[in-house]
Amino acid sequence: MYLWLIAFHLIAVVCWFAALFYLPRLFIYHSLSDDQISIERFELMERKLFYLIANPAMIGTVILGIWIFLLAPQTYLGQKWFLVKIILVVLLIGYHHVCLAYMKKLAKNHKFKSHKFCLLYTSPSPRDRQKSAFAGWGCKKRRWGGGGGGGGGGGG
Repeated sequence: MYLWLIAFHLIAVVCWFAALFYLPRLFIYHSLSDDQISIERFELMERKLFYLIANPAMIGTVILGIWIFLLAPQTYLGQKWFLVKIILVVLLIGYHHVCLAYMKKLAKNHKFKSHKFCLLYTSPSPRDRQKSAFAGWGCKKRRWGGGGGGGGGGGG
């Protein structure tokens, strides 16, 4: 049973991280959008990602982590890495709630922060910010949903 708990704990952690990495990217797209349809679309995407993926994954991560700890508390309490891990989990939960606050503020006013702020919030290093900025410029010029036949599905 212990190994199953570890496996599900890792799955929950991966889902939680994926949601927390993608949510700030949605903030960028949201702050760049100008038309009402796009604004509503990004608000819906943010809400679904946060409430249907990030929250359950966070809850699952914490509950499974506590359960694993309770199976062998003496094993974990003597380890220094465990204290570091607990501190990092608390910080990550704080980041989770900061994302919630930004999501709510963006829903009230989609221009409350510029896309450059969101870009800094998203990308940890200057090189990542530079790559993200160039990627954003490419997306702005693209036309979605129009044109003929391109699909990417392979041959006919």
